[in-house]
Order: sequence, then structure tokens, then C-alpha cells
Amino acid sequence: MDFPLPTVILILGSVLGTAFISGIFGMAGGLILKGVLVSTLSVGAAMVLHGLVQIVSNGWRAVLWRQQIVWWIVLKFGLGMVPVIIVLALAEYNPPAVLVFFGLGLLPFINELVPKGRAPVIDRPGVAYVAGGLVTLVQLVAGVAGPFLDVFFVRADLTRQQIVATKAATQVLGHMAKVAQFGLILKGLTSELAFPLWLPVLAVPLSIMGTSLGAPVLKRLTDFQFRTGMRILLIAIGTTYLFYAAVLWFG
Repeated sequence: MDFPLPTVILILGSVLGTAFISGIFGMAGGLILKGVLVSTLSVGAAMVLHGLVQIVSNGWRAVLWRQQIVWWIVLKFGLGMVPVIIVLALAEYNPPAVLVFFGLGLLPFINELVPKGRAPVIDRPGVAYVAGGLVTLVQLVAGVAGPFLDVFFVRADLTRQQIVATKAATQVLGHMAKVAQFGLILKGLTSELAFPLWLPVLAVPLSIMGTSLGAPVLKRLTDFQFRTGMRILLIAIGTTYLFYAAVLWFG
């Protein structure tokens, strides 16, 4: 497949940089990477490539912080995913690019809109099941759900390491579902698979490298620096994507 070298450099550079960001904050990197991929590939192809890279990025982050994972949350989250996966798989849902960017733009502001005293808490009874279903729905529509997932962790009685580790494990499940759904859709739309198969192979070690480089930075951050930096970064990303969604809609 003839694939432009500048595009390859852009995608691989974005994989490395965004994995580094996610290695620090446990999110945000996936939002940035998804925007880059949807801008350069078809929505279906971007969903598959993004999912493959994020499975590795989140998976490696989960391995690095495996002793901090709260496994009962991950199990209940996974069980909550199942009904949503079945419904959307049967519908073969494939969103347009403008909807993806609009969803990406709204996600970072969810934490600002949900009153902190009313935010659902993932370590409360039954909440992990609900989180699994709702987060997976957002994941399969917008392609990314990290900021929405964070709503459930805002008031959880967990350390920053437990938050990053447990979220990474749940996000692996979500991205696996996304790759499965859009991979099946692309089976009937082979012309949409507009990237060579060696591209995700090259992206995998870069994702691991970026995530590993971010881990020491996370260790040096205080809880206040972690939460403040994450909030500023997400607001900047959300504003950019909403502007771009408006350009696509009215342009």
C-alpha cells in the first residue's frame, strides 16, 4: 500500500507523544491521538488503529502499575460493558467524523459540568456496572472515553496510582471492544482500511516507550499537580476539538 511518509511520521510521532502524556495523567493522550487519526484516516480505520495503539498503551501502563489495580472494579466494569457491546455490534454503528470531533470536544468538559457532590463514585456498590455500560457507549461513539471515565473516579477513595492503574485496565477492555466492533464493520468496507498493516506494528513499541517515559514523571507529581495539570490539559483539548467540529459542520 502506498502510504505518504509525512503521514507515517505524524502518526508515529503522535503515538509516542500521546503515550507519554497518558503515562503521566492516565488520559488526554488518547484524546489527542484520536483527533490526529480521524484527521488523516477514515473514521472506521482511525477507530481500529487508535484502539490497537491504546490497548498497548493502556495495557503497558496497567502492567507498570499492576500492584495498584483495584481488580474488583475492573471485573464489575467489564460485566457492565456486555449489553452495550451486543446492541451496538448488532447495529453496526459507524459515526461520521463531525460527530466524533464533537464528542471528543465535549468529553473534557464533563468533569466541569457534573457537580462534584453528585458525581457517581466507582467504588460505591453497583456503580462500576453502570460505569462499564455508559463509558463503553461513549467509547464506541466517540472512540475515546477517558474523561467520562474520570467522572466516576473523581471522588473515589483511591490514590493517584490506583486511579491511573485501574483506569488503564478498564480502558484496555473498552478499546478491545472498539477494535472488535469497527474491525467487523471494516470487513465489508476494505477500501476504508487506509493504513498499512506494518503501521500498528511500528506504533506498538513507541506506545510502550512513551508510557514508560511518563511513569517517572507521575511518581514526582503531587496529587494537586496531577489533578490541576490534567484539568488544564483537558480544557485546552476540548476547546480545540469543539472549534474543529464547528469548522467541519459549517464548512
